[in-house]
Amino acid sequence: KEINIPAGVTCIGNYAFSACSNLKEINFPESVTCIGDYAFLGCYNLKKINIPAGVTCIGDETFLRCYNLKEIKISESNKVYRSIDGVLYTKDLKTIIRYSQGKEDEKFVIPSDVTSIRESAFSECSNLKKINIPESVTCIGDFAFSECFNLKEINIPESVTSIGDEAFSKCFRLKEINIPASVTCIGNYAFSACSNLKEIKVSENNKAYRNIDGVLYTKDLKMIIRYPQGKEDEKFVIPSGVTCIGNKAFAGCENLKEINIPKSVTYIEDDAFSWCDNLKEINLPASITCIGDDAFSWCDNLKEINIPRVTLEKFKELLPDKAHLLHEV
Repeated sequence: KEINIPAGVTCIGNYAFSACSNLKEINFPESVTCIGDYAFLGCYNLKKINIPAGVTCIGDETFLRCYNLKEIKISESNKVYRSIDGVLYTKDLKTIIRYSQGKEDEKFVIPSDVTSIRESAFSECSNLKKINIPESVTCIGDFAFSECFNLKEINIPESVTSIGDEAFSKCFRLKEINIPASVTCIGNYAFSACSNLKEIKVSENNKAYRNIDGVLYTKDLKMIIRYPQGKEDEKFVIPSGVTCIGNKAFAGCENLKEINIPKSVTYIEDDAFSWCDNLKEINLPASITCIGDDAFSWCDNLKEINIPRVTLEKFKELLPDKAHLLHEV
């Protein structure tokens, strides 16, 4: 339940105390300069942590799944980091590193000096319902807001250019998201498993992305990136001209019973239609040359994959795990 790290220790290694679920208190000596990746991952009962002045390096996701951590404190004389109201930042306030997961606030306003939201900075902060991002922020890191289960409202300002992998994944209560003109990069699975997301909006002036009826595409309409999981339509027709169906583009879209794929599609990426529980059959055009891993996995009611005549051998190679469902028409 309590650990006193001996004087002279300078480094706390990766995963050093991970899954020490009974740990309530840890005391660092002033000699510590480095805290590794995932060092306190899953320390569920840790409520407060005091970081000494000499620490110059704090690794990735160091305090992830510390569900009761209400306060991260750091010595005022530390030259690299600082804390404000229990939230950890770089000293210059340019980067927010970690919001204490056990804080009970429902709303948080990110300070106006912050330009970057670090990887997993707010991940699994289930108490938060609203987060205000200032106009100074340019980068939203990987998993930055993932598993913020109760997040209902978030603004992405015009300053943001990059949204990382799974940045908003599993934000179950998020219903709408607006992507400004400034965004040039959206990472993989950025909006996956957002079960109530009904609409992804993109500024008409965005040069990299666009939306049609709330569905996210690349600007040139060559790739469909994400169909919002909360849309209630039972049928969807992918626009002609789309050549690629992106990673998890339709994953978890339980309302869809019918999806029409145009002859322009050549590539279906990993997990594209996974967990589409009500999809009973689908038609694949002869134009398809590549199908990623688990593209139709966990589609429990999928009974038939229709393919053009004289393409059976080709699709057996593309879909070896679904060969028994292939049907030439």
